[in-house]
Amino acid sequence: MSDLLSRLNKKYEPATPSSAFNATIRYGKIDPSYSRVGLPKAVFNGDNEALKTVFPLGNWVPEPGEYCAFIGDGNNYMALSLRNSTPITTPSNYALSGTTILGDMEFSDAKLHLDTQYQPLETSEGDIYWDSDAKTMAIVGAGEGQSKVVLQVGQELWTPVYNGTGSIIHNGTVISAGPTQGMLTSAILCDPSDNTKANIIGIATMDIPIGEVGFVTTYGSVHMDTSSFHETDILYAGLTPGSLVDQENIPDFPNYRLEVARVIKVGQNGTVWVPLHHIDWTDGVTFQRLHVRSDLSVDGNTTIKKLVSGDEINNLTVENGQIKLNGTATQWDDLVFPLTTGKLGIINKPDFDYDNNAYLFPQNDPSEKIYLTGQMSHSWKTGSMIYPHIHWLQTAATAVGWKLDYKLYDNGTTPPAWTTISLNTQAYTYVSGSLAQISKSATGIDCSTITGTSAMFIGRLYRDDNTTTGDVAAWQFDIHYEKDSLGSNTEYIK
Repeated sequence: MSDLLSRLNKKYEPATPSSAFNATIRYGKIDPSYSRVGLPKAVFNGDNEALKTVFPLGNWVPEPGEYCAFIGDGNNYMALSLRNSTPITTPSNYALSGTTILGDMEFSDAKLHLDTQYQPLETSEGDIYWDSDAKTMAIVGAGEGQSKVVLQVGQELWTPVYNGTGSIIHNGTVISAGPTQGMLTSAILCDPSDNTKANIIGIATMDIPIGEVGFVTTYGSVHMDTSSFHETDILYAGLTPGSLVDQENIPDFPNYRLEVARVIKVGQNGTVWVPLHHIDWTDGVTFQRLHVRSDLSVDGNTTIKKLVSGDEINNLTVENGQIKLNGTATQWDDLVFPLTTGKLGIINKPDFDYDNNAYLFPQNDPSEKIYLTGQMSHSWKTGSMIYPHIHWLQTAATAVGWKLDYKLYDNGTTPPAWTTISLNTQAYTYVSGSLAQISKSATGIDCSTITGTSAMFIGRLYRDDNTTTGDVAAWQFDIHYEKDSLGSNTEYIK
């Protein structure tokens, strides 16, 4: 269009060189009474506007009653080379020398003004018009029919991709970067279970045929079917390659949690906004400072200089391999002073081996017991299985029958009756000589009835067998348990 105006200015230069060129492109018809002698007149807006003088462009002579496109200053017009013997059904949309003119466009100095009330009935690739809904200029891209894509200038960004997947890529598909295809990136369907397919580009903004080039929106709005979601939903890459899921269906770890878009409008012709606020862990990421206020899954070679979970004052920090709890983000535990720690029975047995620093449990005498008292740590995963075991010195291949009577109960409840279990599963295989052995319960202790913190554990440890001759030395009894925290959030509640 700028070339056309340049040519017109050169051929029909205004009388005052310093005056601005003001022109309007309009649609009308040549005066039917024109006798092909002299300059014709043009009629605009039916017969409601006075006839205007027309200057033919080049050697073309307009025909009486012929519909044309005109450019002029409001009084004098030049007839452009569009010719039609009947009225165009959409006068505000007509082709001009391969360029689409949509609505009245006004040129004033260096300004182009588009019709802000224009509603496109039919568009073609390369059309430019004012999108009254988006309040910006729109450029029509590739595609056919409803698959035609329209770029809202200044409000979204596209990138071209090549479809080498072997299947049609449908509008609304989540696309990741694949191998290059010439100067283009090959599109692959995003798969959060595969780090080679989790490097998101954006969302397909059109149907892309097999072996063809199409567009992916990397920033901005995508019109697609959102009828299965709700407004403001955050959408993530789903386990079905290329799919979108809401917060209720986010893939679990170790799959990647990839935030892709937000729902703006719900419906079959809905809209999502593509901000691409996701973290790609594919090759490892190094952070100087990372604030975490939601779930964080890390895989691969990832280095975090400082991790902060919480707000600026009340938080957990991990820095230089050290964990600190700050402000009110602390937890509780017990400093324990048991009144009985490995207390002997009434007969002051079993004997103590001062050479091995161990108690000596005799053959075939279960009356010699060690009495134990303890409580579960606030860091224990409440209700999970626990595994008691004994550390002792094995000097023969024959079995030793270690037994434990115990009570485990919540504070504020009635202590239960004694339960007896055998610690007869060996952790190590004895061959000969002396072996530091661990004997444990085959099944552990079910603690599913425990719900509070600082649950009490009391026990009686003894030997009950006649298979190994003489005394057996034992050093320590302890319990393996699972932790899920550094402590409890309050003194008495986990």
